[in-house]
Amino acid sequence: DVDERSGRVLTSVDGGVTWTAAAQRFPIAGNTEWRTGGERLSVDPDDPDIVWLGTRTAGLWRSRDGGATFSEVQGLPDGTAWSDEIPSGIGFVVAAADATYVGVAGSGVWRSGDGGASWEQLWVASGLPYDAEVDPAGRLWVTEIGGTAVRRFDPATGEVAVLAPGGAREYATVATHRSDPGVIVVTGRDVVRGRQVWRTLDGGETWDAVGVGVDCEVPAWLEQYGSGYLSVASLEFDPVEPDRLWFPEGFGVWRADDVRSGDLAFVCDTLGIEELVANDIAVPVAGTPVTASWDRAFFAHPPGGAAAAVQGPSPRFNSAWSLTATPAAPGRVYG
Repeated sequence: DVDERSGRVLTSVDGGVTWTAAAQRFPIAGNTEWRTGGERLSVDPDDPDIVWLGTRTAGLWRSRDGGATFSEVQGLPDGTAWSDEIPSGIGFVVAAADATYVGVAGSGVWRSGDGGASWEQLWVASGLPYDAEVDPAGRLWVTEIGGTAVRRFDPATGEVAVLAPGGAREYATVATHRSDPGVIVVTGRDVVRGRQVWRTLDGGETWDAVGVGVDCEVPAWLEQYGSGYLSVASLEFDPVEPDRLWFPEGFGVWRADDVRSGDLAFVCDTLGIEELVANDIAVPVAGTPVTASWDRAFFAHPPGGAAAAVQGPSPRFNSAWSLTATPAAPGRVYG
């Protein structure tokens, strides 16, 4: 239920060793449609106690005490009118140095320069403003589900440029280089199989379509999946290795180490953080455990941990719910 207030904000002050949960609950629906868009949680770059939170059906909220408590922000639509079936609400929140930007489904992109006391609409969007980043020159880049372009807003001039890296089509995510305002990468929702990646080295004046490859030695089953559909979330440039691009998706994390030329060669960096939900486990007399999981049906687990896991019955996207084994046939498992 997208209206259920079961989501919460957690805060760590020791680099993730320990966490404290805020008492308030919000409608987040973290495993529902539109979950892989831009960040709905954003921290002020100058004041770490100011935290912004966009929700599915309850609008925009702000904390002034480092995430301990939140107050609802007035002056913005909540974005629930865009889709009666699966509302997205607030698509993204970006807290920049001089302004806060918010994407609202079915409404558009809004900006506040006074900490949320007042808002101005930068442009109207009939779809879902999905992902956004600010480049080193201070320009805001935005993609839109249901739209046909990427928009670039320059606060210095007030200009909103409408860009079409691969023609008039839908764009899902955008990544801006941390130090070079000329380098931007934009994708559709099907990055690998659909080859939906475009790159500019001159701030959007010209674009190249970019090929994509995936390589994953450990765990090997992830490469089988990666060769098909990869559900792009939010691409990010590395703050330390400036030309490295990180790509999180439904089962793990990938990186490409040179984005300026040639195709993007994504290598998995996922061992130990594989994203799978097991529904059942069976251990036949033969001794090799077998699990049934969401999204990737069956895995046999011989000694060696995740690196040795063997996927079945095929590499395609599917799920399994139940397993059983019988001592009458030591190697036989039913699922």
